[in-house]
Amino acid sequence: MTSSEALDQTFEPGSAWNKQGWLATDSYYSFWGNVFANELTTFLKDKIITDIGTGNGIIWEKSLEQRLSVKRLDLIDPDLCTRPQLHNLDFVTAYRNNIEDISPITTDVALFKQSFHLAYGAMGDTLFNKINAARFITFAMAPDPIWPMSPAFKKRFILDCPDFQTIMTKNGKKLIHTEYFPFPVGLPLKEWISMIENRFISSLHDVDDAFITQEIEWATQYLAEQLYFYDTLECLVFE
Repeated sequence: MTSSEALDQTFEPGSAWNKQGWLATDSYYSFWGNVFANELTTFLKDKIITDIGTGNGIIWEKSLEQRLSVKRLDLIDPDLCTRPQLHNLDFVTAYRNNIEDISPITTDVALFKQSFHLAYGAMGDTLFNKINAARFITFAMAPDPIWPMSPAFKKRFILDCPDFQTIMTKNGKKLIHTEYFPFPVGLPLKEWISMIENRFISSLHDVDDAFITQEIEWATQYLAEQLYFYDTLECLVFE
């Protein structure tokens, strides 16, 4: 990799990674910090890890607080917005770039937390020419999410989700591990509606305003004032 611009930007409200709802809670970051540090330690401990689509990096802060040991941590995101306490560590390199700007990438682990579909959508199979990794780890919403979403929203989500296993197999990778991590969510309906209005998930980025209006009308008609559900991510490990 080549060096990137120095990062002096910190995670601030209004940034590209100012998440909403449960995605911005300390409990959510701590949950995933525990997953990385304890549940997936077999795949991550003492490795060179390249996180593609890092966002604000707070999950890595939580992982390191829980004593995850890594050899090197490379953080890549065109909208990267990490805090100095992370990107100033001597074993961390932060790149506010696209993959193609710093490839070729050689690493032990290429990790994509809800970002593989975006990277693959932009680059297709050439992604695998840019990244030389012994192991690929992907996290994505479960294929049949239990979210408070209308049938139209759910259908769009399913259509937007590529088959990661087929893509990886086609590019010479073998699935060695599958695991599901459910995070319990409780939030007011009005907050859920606000997240929909702000198109918080990539499946909503390209829909028209009429779709958003219809989804809000559906939520108002059919959902309770307080919502409880599980945000479950499917973890796939390939070698």
